[in-house]
Amino acid sequence: MNYKKSIQSDFMELAVEIHHNGAKGQEAIFQQLHDAIKLLNDKQRECIGLLYLQNNSYKQVAEITGYSMKQVKSHIQNGKRNLKNYLEKG
Repeated sequence: MNYKKSIQSDFMELAVEIHHNGAKGQEAIFQQLHDAIKLLNDKQRECIGLLYLQNNSYKQVAEITGYSMKQVKSHIQNGKRNLKNYLEKG
């Protein structure tokens, strides 16, 4: 999966403040996010990737994965929380 695709501005609410540091700063942010995504469990990583990186809807993610809508929402919510925690530590 290519994690350097455009990420929607509402991807997640981070407590970490991100400054516009030019291309090098942006590359570092993408690398941190890429590293954090690799730490998610398979189901969270799959749902996050399909929803945010491939711009699918929750319904489409459920159809693609075979997970129920409740499971998709849970994997997304837990994945976002885990990403936030990792990025705040880094």
